[in-house]
Amino acid sequence: MIVLRRNHLVVIIVVTLLLSLAAQAQAQGQTHIVAPGETLFRIALRYGTTVEALATANNIADPTRIFVGQVLTIPGAVAVQVQPPPPTNSGPVHGSAR
Repeated sequence: MIVLRRNHLVVIIVVTLLLSLAAQAQAQGQTHIVAPGETLFRIALRYGTTVEALATANNIADPTRIFVGQVLTIPGAVAVQVQPPPPTNSGPVHGSAR
């Protein structure tokens, strides 16, 4: 009975360590799944990196040859959110200014 409990304890410790390592790896880099129509150039722009850095990080010999569903490691990147500029009030002006 005591041996069985020790085995459970060992399993719990191992699982905890593995989860911790996975969380650290995820925090250090992101991954991106290639969608239809995407290019390495556009993906690099999105994550604020270069085509060369993506190709090197993912062992891609020809940067023009990526495939849908391919999981890319984004080296040390934080996703860059590109937002359109806020709307301006430059619509038609009615009336006259005096």
